Amino acid sequence: IGTTILLFCLFTMGCVKNEWIIEDNRVPGYDPNKRNIVYFNPRIESNYTRALTPFPQNCLAQIYTFNYNGNNEPISTTTYESLQVGTLSPVAKPISVPVGSYNFYAVSSKQDSLPPTFTNNIGANMINGTDYLWCGMQDINIVENGSVVDLTFKHCASQIVLSIVDNGSLGVESIIYAGTGVPTLNGTAVWDLMTGEIAQMSTDPGDVGIGLIDGLTAKFIFLPYMTDKENPVAAAITLSDGNGYMLNTAIPPLENGYRSGYSYHYNILIEQDTIIVDDVVIAPWIEHQEGDINVQ
Repeated sequence: IGTTILLFCLFTMGCVKNEWIIEDNRVPGYDPNKRNIVYFNPRIESNYTRALTPFPQNCLAQIYTFNYNGNNEPISTTTYESLQVGTLSPVAKPISVPVGSYNFYAVSSKQDSLPPTFTNNIGANMINGTDYLWCGMQDINIVENGSVVDLTFKHCASQIVLSIVDNGSLGVESIIYAGTGVPTLNGTAVWDLMTGEIAQMSTDPGDVGIGLIDGLTAKFIFLPYMTDKENPVAAAITLSDGNGYMLNTAIPPLENGYRSGYSYHYNILIEQDTIIVDDVVIAPWIEHQEGDINVQ
């Protein structure tokens, strides 16, 4: 009888212990109030053999933390800065959370000013010429202090790239000025924190946006928009004989306009008095495919 009672007690204690572990999904000594600091490894999607480009220096990013499978309200909003290339450091207190699963959304204007503030997960007050970046990481398990989360940012604005191609008849040397129609959507476009999409507004090409020049290429960053109208292009070009050449043409809209996160590359072929828009390429906008130059 004694042996039977002893075995029964041991069996019962073992069951109680096992049930406690399964029920609570915690190890002994677990402290639900302990907060764990989270570190972030930022980079930008790149086209170099599908590698990743480090996040640039001296830029601010805003990181929103959500409970996984929780409501749509962030539990924290924290500002980080890149004091060095490829790093993010908290401006004040770092993000710290109990053990659990979280969603992290990060946004940046890729400069030393803060990106738009999001209300009900929608951002506004955006402007042309800003390279807006976004990253969304879902169901990230934070299991200990010092957990590292990779943040892979993507471009969210639209980009037009104009490349001047000379067949040799004019002797094109460089572009000294280039402009194309950019609608004024400042303050009206909206940015979805959950998807990273900047909504396309329906409008016509507007005021001339001035591109930054890289050799025989001009690049423009602007807010996405829908249109069926051609976009005017003007460029002042220097020739090898010292004379100037003024290019005036128009580029057709593709996909009924310009989408969030896409780059539109137009080759403009110059042959004496003939200008031909040729070899139009539409592709997701990624680093080192088209570069990174803003509208001024």
